[in-house]
Amino acid sequence: LQYDKVAAANPTPVDAVLPHAYDIYGAAVEGKAVCEGYAKAFQYLCDLTDFSGDIECHTVSGYMTGGTGAGAHMWNVVTMDDDNNYLVDVTNCDTGTIGEPDLLFLAGCAGGNVQNGYTYYCEDRGNIVFVYDSITRRMLGDAALAMADSQYVGTPGGVTVSGSITSYNDGAAQV
Repeated sequence: LQYDKVAAANPTPVDAVLPHAYDIYGAAVEGKAVCEGYAKAFQYLCDLTDFSGDIECHTVSGYMTGGTGAGAHMWNVVTMDDDNNYLVDVTNCDTGTIGEPDLLFLAGCAGGNVQNGYTYYCEDRGNIVFVYDSITRRMLGDAALAMADSQYVGTPGGVTVSGSITSYNDGAAQV
């Protein structure tokens, strides 16, 4: 999957040139998307997965500073089996980004709050700040958006994952 810099520079999708940069198809099939496509693809994978615990994923929007660039952004908030919420920003975990390879995957914050945003420290690469937009805050509420203050480490036997992914290649199903 590659970050679509052309689509990111053009905030209005151009159907003839960039028809899927903002959706799951662009991320999963075409291999090129902006943050919205990355976040929706991650949400889709979570929705398809059978977790053995009370794990929930939300796709959220707002803006960020640092990372792939300052401005509007979409990412995911995942509530894990320890009842804490963690940031997942698969866009900024991609090759060549501030969070590569997994610094912003099930990440805990260095400080902040729901109203003013959360800061994440990416080792010697610097900080990145995520701020929710008003629609996200209104739809999900503070409890679903309040972030853990440390990286998710898991609990022994706490989470198992199962499920299957079917891919279609020339009409023949493969599992």
